[in-house]
Amino acid sequence: MPVTPTSIIKSRIAENIVELLLEESNYKVTRIGTEGLLSGINRRDANKFNQSDAANQLKASPSFVVIDKSGRGVALLKIRFRGARSRGGNIDYGVGQLQEYWPAAQLVVVSAIEPHFTVMTSTDKSAPIEEAFTQIKQKTLAQCRELIQKFLV
Repeated sequence: MPVTPTSIIKSRIAENIVELLLEESNYKVTRIGTEGLLSGINRRDANKFNQSDAANQLKASPSFVVIDKSGRGVALLKIRFRGARSRGGNIDYGVGQLQEYWPAAQLVVVSAIEPHFTVMTSTDKSAPIEEAFTQIKQKTLAQCRELIQKFLV
């Protein structure tokens, strides 16, 4: 699926829904995405930088650091949105990025179809988000599923 303004907006909405789900379930969520990291690179240097391995690693960096309420469980999460008509190419790409650059991170796939939230590891294991993050409140999960239906379908 090509990157379009609509896909960018839907990806941001998906990130915000995941952030809301985790925060409302008493996880501490800190954004660590690359949006601000790359803004200082001028146009002249951008072409060289964008072709570098360092750029690829930064672009693949996790979206969030998530800490459970005990403070012992820490997770790095990259968020990807998968539309109903998607063939999953961006998901395969996301898992490949994790395998190459961030093997300790997990990929949260927000999908327009059930189960809506799936967590994948760099070893291709997957589980519903409520199994990977056991503090998730079912009421909050149901509300976030409604948000997906309202804004991402």
